[in-house]
Amino acid sequence: MKIGEDNPMVGNEAMASVLLLYYKIVLGGGISNDETVYLNPEKFNGFDFLAVEVEESYKTDIDETLI
Repeated sequence: MKIGEDNPMVGNEAMASVLLLYYKIVLGGGISNDETVYLNPEKFNGFDFLAVEVEESYKTDIDETLI
């Protein structure tokens, strides 16, 4: 998936989902194998982001590695 000027909300929602997941893991004191309850599959399907790429011309705080 390529993120750029044409679909900025996809990148924003992906970052929000990943950051919420990490926050819940830290808050819970580690991985408890029920963290996926915090991910809305309609907004973030992890398989769609396996080969994520942010366009170089798109200046943003979206982190490909984190997603």
